[in-house]
Amino acid sequence: MGNKRITIRPAHEKKHDIKRRQLIKNIGLATGAAMLGSVAIANEKKRNGKVKPVLRVAHITDIHITSGNNAPERFRKCLNDLLKQKVDFLLNGGDTIMAADYGHITREEVLDQWRIWGN
Repeated sequence: MGNKRITIRPAHEKKHDIKRRQLIKNIGLATGAAMLGSVAIANEKKRNGKVKPVLRVAHITDIHITSGNNAPERFRKCLNDLLKQKVDFLLNGGDTIMAADYGHITREEVLDQWRIWGN
């Protein structure tokens, strides 16, 4: 048997290796929990004997918008439907364009995807 070196670290020196997706998930959960707690407390305010919501939040994520399949127009309809709900705060959780990190995607293709948002 060869010599193997084993390093033992104290618990307070543990190496933390968190993945990006897990970090985003944890941040989202913490934000949601904080907001729900605030909304629950705020809902205690009553007007004319009825509970009145103080803040209306909409959360959208993973839109991955492209120019095909009439996606820009369909997304406009989605946003218009949200406006009808009298949303106070809109949270976009990310992934607004298709993946831009593949080797075969050109810079111009990525910029074309972002231009859709400007229309």
